[in-house]
Amino acid sequence: MIYIANSFLHASTRLLGAIAICCLSVPAVAQVYPVNGVWVAVDDRTAGSKGGACFTLKLLGIDAVMDGSLPTVLIFGDGRRVEVRAGHHSEETIKSVSGMTDNAFRIAEIPSKRSRWFPWSRKQTHSLRVVDPVTIEFGDGTTTTRFVKCSSKSSIL
Repeated sequence: MIYIANSFLHASTRLLGAIAICCLSVPAVAQVYPVNGVWVAVDDRTAGSKGGACFTLKLLGIDAVMDGSLPTVLIFGDGRRVEVRAGHHSEETIKSVSGMTDNAFRIAEIPSKRSRWFPWSRKQTHSLRVVDPVTIEFGDGTTTTRFVKCSSKSSIL
C-alpha cells in the first residue's frame, strides 16, 4: 500500500515538473502596438495641418507642444505610448491588444512605472483605427482624434 502511494506521489511530481518545464520554456509573446513612430493630431492650429504640424514639431521641438502651439503628439514604440499635449505628458505601457474589426483595435494600457503609485492609476482602454499607413484615429471611448504620422526621414514631413 505504501509502495502504491509513493509511486503515485512520484508520478505526480514528475507530471508537475514536466508541466512547469513546458510552461517556462514557451517564449512570452510581447504585446506591441499596431503602429509605431511619432503621430501629430490633425487640427486647424497649424498651416497645412498634416505637413505643417510635423514640420513645426521638427523645427521647434517638443516645447512647442507643451506650450500649446501644437496639438497633441503621440509616440508609439517599445510597448509604450507617450502622449504630450499642452501642459501635460504621460507614458502608458501596453497591457493587451485585441482586433475588433478590419484595421481597428482595442488597446488596454497601464500607467508607466513612474506614475503607478497614484491610487487612480488603473488600466485604461482605448480604440485605435488605422485609416491608412499615415493616418490613425485614437479614442478613449468618448472622443476620437485623427493623427498623422511624422516621417523619420530628413524631409519636412
